[in-house]
Amino acid sequence: MGRLGVFLDFPWNDGSTKFSAPFVGNWNAAPNHTTSLQLKGDNGATILHTMVAATFKTSVVGNDFEISRDSAEEHRYTVQPSTKSSTFSLTINYGLPADQGTPPSTEDVFVSSTKAWEDYWSTSGFVDVLTGSTDPRAEELQRRIILSRYLMRVNEAGDTPPQEVRRRIHG
Repeated sequence: MGRLGVFLDFPWNDGSTKFSAPFVGNWNAAPNHTTSLQLKGDNGATILHTMVAATFKTSVVGNDFEISRDSAEEHRYTVQPSTKSSTFSLTINYGLPADQGTPPSTEDVFVSSTKAWEDYWSTSGFVDVLTGSTDPRAEELQRRIILSRYLMRVNEAGDTPPQEVRRRIHG
């Protein structure tokens, strides 16, 4: 084929081993849950994933694309562009079936992300240990301060930041 693609895979997860890191699900329990695909034109699709009494919705929008289930026995879907192009843009949202609305376009994501980063770096502060310092360690300390602020932003964004970011970053 030669085209860039993305796959979405939905494992079984009943939450019983959620503290067995890094646990994302059981890939060998396909009969325990269901997924169904709903197409929305040439540039949209929804996958509903049901495990016991809980259903989750994955919405995909982007450039014209094809999406297909890889096999009836697995819950893996492949997304590929419909035409040859040097770019391929997708936005994927995960949520509950009651979540209405269409995921934002990739252009909207780029704009809001750029604004959020500009706001973050221009409206918050940090200690400048480099300016005026003669200590040879100041440059490394400043680098670590900036890196720490960046990692805090990317790993602790959202309403429920993770409890142990350090463990996830450093293994």
